[in-house]
Amino acid sequence: MSKIREWVAPGVGALMVLAACEMMRFPTQLQVPPAPVPESTDAPIRVARLSYLAGAVSFRAAGTSQWAPALLNRPVSDGDELWTPGSSRAELELGTAAVRLNGQASLNVLDLDDHSVQFKLTQGTLGVRLQRLETGDTFEIDTPNAAVALLRAGDYRVDVNAVEDSTSITVRAGAAYAAGLKQTVNVYPLQQERIAGVDTATYRLAPAPEPDVFDEFSRTRDRCVDAPHSERYVSPDALGRYELDEAGDWRLDPVWGPVWTPRVAADWAPYRFGRWLWIEPWGWNWMDDAQWGFAPFHYGRWAFLDDHWSWLPGPRHVAPVYTPAAVVFVAGGDHNRGFLWMGRRPEVAWFPLGPREGYVPPYRCTQGYLTDINITNTTILDPLGLVSIDVTRQKYVNKTVPNAITAVPRETFVGGGPVGNAAMPAPPGTVAVAKVTGTTPPVGPVPFSLSPGMGSTTPQPPAVTVNRQVLVWRIPVPAPPDFVRVEKLRKGAPGQPLDRTAWDEMRRAETNPRPDVRPVQDRTPGTTSDR
Repeated sequence: MSKIREWVAPGVGALMVLAACEMMRFPTQLQVPPAPVPESTDAPIRVARLSYLAGAVSFRAAGTSQWAPALLNRPVSDGDELWTPGSSRAELELGTAAVRLNGQASLNVLDLDDHSVQFKLTQGTLGVRLQRLETGDTFEIDTPNAAVALLRAGDYRVDVNAVEDSTSITVRAGAAYAAGLKQTVNVYPLQQERIAGVDTATYRLAPAPEPDVFDEFSRTRDRCVDAPHSERYVSPDALGRYELDEAGDWRLDPVWGPVWTPRVAADWAPYRFGRWLWIEPWGWNWMDDAQWGFAPFHYGRWAFLDDHWSWLPGPRHVAPVYTPAAVVFVAGGDHNRGFLWMGRRPEVAWFPLGPREGYVPPYRCTQGYLTDINITNTTILDPLGLVSIDVTRQKYVNKTVPNAITAVPRETFVGGGPVGNAAMPAPPGTVAVAKVTGTTPPVGPVPFSLSPGMGSTTPQPPAVTVNRQVLVWRIPVPAPPDFVRVEKLRKGAPGQPLDRTAWDEMRRAETNPRPDVRPVQDRTPGTTSDR
């Protein structure tokens, strides 16, 4: 059977004229990048943020086999998966884009790095508001029937119907390529392309349908994030910046410039009300409980000003490098061994970095990365001196601030438990003898460190849905290795993330790294069909 391409709904001449104009504006060639081969020893400079949840959304962390309840403000990276059972919904914020899932959607993050976004959608509806796409960057959505490449800023929607074995790509603004196994088509504004089947596919082009309830939900979310007051002071690439407007107040400090003060209780302190998660390749990451608690805990620095904690953002004109947690850990007491001993009990303890204080990642990185993760988040008076920082001897303004140190039992820290419920006040005498040990504690992760709440009661998608094969433009990086395998290599260095080179070597060593993807055959430039 030959492939079928048809234009549905005659009498839409204006729409066809608009499409013709768009064809003149955009090339009909997609420069398909080769399969990525990670070479850098640096961690990615960005993550996605789980920024909205409605209903019982499920999450599966990379390297694990069990599902857990999704948690707001969770940092999301490649290998992570989301499932929206029933009528639940979820949103991922990427800085340059917002990605939204409707009910019964299964999403896997195939790749998320400094220049590439690649999602696997095997069922359900995905909406994307792409605010910008830099030259050389790619944004790809892979489904069982089509690999979809977004070409510029715009509003997009992809629907995967597992029963009908079809994928519909709707473009309300922007432009996209949609590739079936053997043929590629353009999709322009106010168009919808439906591709049914795989080996013998049918293609149907039609006007974009009228917005439905999910589209209206997406528009409402767009209005929530558009033009926040905080954008005057915070980089547009800082995730969660729009949440700050309703939760605190901006003012100009005579020394530090723009500072933001949250409206919190008097005994509140940064990095106290949330939990710790283990996420490769960064290691221990902070996840805050507050709706606004992403930007102030992964970018910038904290200072105690006028008897209140205030957040100092980094330079507005640069994209800040994601920091897993801008804190240092302390130890002290009779036994020490990397813990803060209060009585006979060892506690994992930390406090926030202050302005102009250097952050030295606990993971291996290049000098360029070390410089960028600091100068994009605070003012560093001597950037060249970062390579020689001794974090145990650096002076810290927040160490002596009353109530700045947070300490919890090791079990709470490692198990991803709520810190606020278990935090212990550090007596002044203990604080006086506490010594900074570094930016990671001497404790390694357990499975629950990756995703608290893993268990059989969490709703999970059918295995056939998760494992369904999708078509791809780009061969994604191999899936992250299993947690147990990684831990065998990490023994002897608790709390230290696995070297990025070793991490990538483990991924490349897979004999069948991606059985769930199938490259489209039409991968050469100049073979796209215009209509």
